[in-house]
Amino acid sequence: MKLNNTNHIDKEIFWYGAYERNESFTFIQFLNPGAVCIDVGANTGYYSLMSAAHQPHCMVYAFEPASEMFKKLTENSALNGFKKITAVQKGVSNRSTKKQLFISGDDNTGMSSLSAAENATGKIEMIEVVSLDEFVEQKQITGISIIKIDVEGAEIEVLEGMKTVITSFRPLVAIEINAEIQGRFGQSINSIYSFMQERNYIAYEVIAVGCLKPVLSNKDCDLAFFIHEEARLPSSIKII
Repeated sequence: MKLNNTNHIDKEIFWYGAYERNESFTFIQFLNPGAVCIDVGANTGYYSLMSAAHQPHCMVYAFEPASEMFKKLTENSALNGFKKITAVQKGVSNRSTKKQLFISGDDNTGMSSLSAAENATGKIEMIEVVSLDEFVEQKQITGISIIKIDVEGAEIEVLEGMKTVITSFRPLVAIEINAEIQGRFGQSINSIYSFMQERNYIAYEVIAVGCLKPVLSNKDCDLAFFIHEEARLPSSIKII
């Protein structure tokens, strides 16, 4: 994986060998051979690459609308020889349309957003967005095991556009939850928790690799794991 030592995510990988170690190493334990993984807000591809490396027969759809990040995503996929990663240069929302993407600085490229972050460069790209329900129908995808959503505050719009996916497939949904960022969109983290709870999902925080703890009071999480109440957990996963 090509790394830029000025970028927050890349520095974490360079110095510590992983980004969001507990979350990412737990994430891949939910993948089975032949699983379908959706990476919404793939950035340079860390979660997509981890998934493809852990399960070579897993199909990964990696959504990244920012042009420079998309280029790095495809380069990293090719560098590792992964044939099962399909990079999609689109954002994900509640419907198909075009939106403005505010590009963040090199110090943290993961902060590019539909709302300008504090490290915004002033550069704006017009991007296509699509709902996951529409994408899954167009691609005739018949099952999804796991979805990661990290879109810097637009998470609830992504969820609203995947209601059918959730009902039909009951995937694990891993979501970045940050109250400050949600506030830029006039949203509360409570809307994310409520949306998932209404669909019989239980929220967990990752406290160690393979170890989950129920979220009893809505809170920020680097990556909260929402698991359907009837889902069967991998044997390697422990809940405390």
